[in-house]
Amino acid sequence: MKVSAWVEEGVVPLVLALNELEDVVTVASRQGGPGRAAYVRFRRRDGDCDLAGLAVAIAGLLGAQAGGVGYELRTLQGGPSAGEVPVLELACSDHQVMSLALALRASSRRRSTGAGRRPSSARGRGPVAVRPRRRLRAVAAG
Repeated sequence: MKVSAWVEEGVVPLVLALNELEDVVTVASRQGGPGRAAYVRFRRRDGDCDLAGLAVAIAGLLGAQAGGVGYELRTLQGGPSAGEVPVLELACSDHQVMSLALALRASSRRRSTGAGRRPSSARGRGPVAVRPRRRLRAVAAG
């Protein structure tokens, strides 16, 4: 399935990094700016409303790699863009978007090769898949 959407240029690296994760689908984003945080809102691809395991997995991916980069990961009630499903929001200052994207990619690649331990969901339903999906190519509109 191929999906195209308009994404503000400043947040593209983080949207792509999150969309590379197997169980993640992004639903909204904003690039931020002076006095406003950049954010990407996402949910589980399977539509499961239990986001605790996914939050643990994302925090685990960012834990070791994003040292010194400030970010917030919080749960929000879903709106129309998310199909009324609760979503997670990863927010940071606009100048830290690339650092977070690189941290997600570096950590998810390391885990996909078997290095490190995969995070488990809070309910004990087994590992949350955070392996990267097939690499996507961005096509520039011209």
